Amino acid sequence: MTFPAFEHVPAYPLVFPLFWGAFALFLLEIRRHVRVWEVAHPDGPRALDRWPRRAWGVLKFGIAQVRMFRDARVGVFHYLLFLGSNLLLIGNSNFVTGGLFQAVVEWPFDGALWTVVEFVMNTVAVGALIAVPYYFFRRLVSRPRRLLFTRTALAILTFITAVVSTEFLSLVFEAARWGEIPGAWATNALASLVAGADPGLLEAGYVTFWWGHIGVLCAFLLFIPTNKHLHVYANYVNIWFRKLEPRGVLPAMDLEREDATFGLKRLEDLSWKDMLDGLDRKSTRLNSSHGYISYAVFCLKKK
Repeated sequence: MTFPAFEHVPAYPLVFPLFWGAFALFLLEIRRHVRVWEVAHPDGPRALDRWPRRAWGVLKFGIAQVRMFRDARVGVFHYLLFLGSNLLLIGNSNFVTGGLFQAVVEWPFDGALWTVVEFVMNTVAVGALIAVPYYFFRRLVSRPRRLLFTRTALAILTFITAVVSTEFLSLVFEAARWGEIPGAWATNALASLVAGADPGLLEAGYVTFWWGHIGVLCAFLLFIPTNKHLHVYANYVNIWFRKLEPRGVLPAMDLEREDATFGLKRLEDLSWKDMLDGLDRKSTRLNSSHGYISYAVFCLKKK
């Protein structure tokens, strides 16, 4: 079986056991979190209750990230990095499916849509690579008081840098060796600077960065569910199920229920939404504050 989109990648079929094996381990780790949530009681928001408002919340707080723009400069750089770690999943999905995503998008309009996708991904990658030095500077040099200095945060930033840069550089060497990639304006421009180099060196550069990208991607996939970066993907669910009542309104307590419990004594006294709030700590700003969050985080770490 051949894969035309990756005909220049030696041993390309190895990407399937490498990536999908890592993805299976990722799912096993996610299953560990889900097992903890299954112990919690089922009370919580209903998915379709006031769904237009919930959908708008996901667009506003999850995708547009409006709360980050309270500080305009930080907000812009944060959003560039956010787009880089999310929209570039399109290219990654194409890498690990044998070019299936590209084949589907290319089918209508004689490939024009895929050219647009390449243009967007190139633009997003440039934005992310501009944002990375700023965030390293904030973490290592300026270090604002409210920004905690942790090894995990640096590891996440390093992973994002490696994932974006290896894909970007592989496209540069691909365009330099085999010709321009339609829509990939930035990598095409850089490729023109080295296009006259020895073809063997260009091909070696392409293969090195392409497989390097797959290796870093698999490592990052295994790293995500073990730390706070999981909230980047969990927050869409948490924002959808956020509390829609005015801030400060407490839930009504049915004192006559025979199975009613008040306060926290066991893990089972938490709801699944409390657990999700504990996992996605940044999105709890959209929910009323309560004393369950730290306990939920404690339980998730202990299990």
